[in-house]
Amino acid sequence: MNYPIVVFMDDEKTYRVLVPDFGDLSFICGNLDDAFEDGKKVIEEKISELKAQGKSIPLASQREQYVTRYLDAVLVNQVSVDAYTE
Repeated sequence: MNYPIVVFMDDEKTYRVLVPDFGDLSFICGNLDDAFEDGKKVIEEKISELKAQGKSIPLASQREQYVTRYLDAVLVNQVSVDAYTE
């Protein structure tokens, strides 16, 4: 699945990454490369957590839904994860 991520620049020259399909899931990273790598890890961890709790995994929404919603974002892109691997 390709989950959208929204990247914002923090005041302290770090990046805050929002994963909208998982509610208020967000994290801080040091650069844009880390946003993708860490985004994949964070999403996979959240999927594992949801599976362990017997909860459903959110379907990936379209990146385009967030491009105009978050005009102050540095980047709106997608992270590809396999939602069905343990």
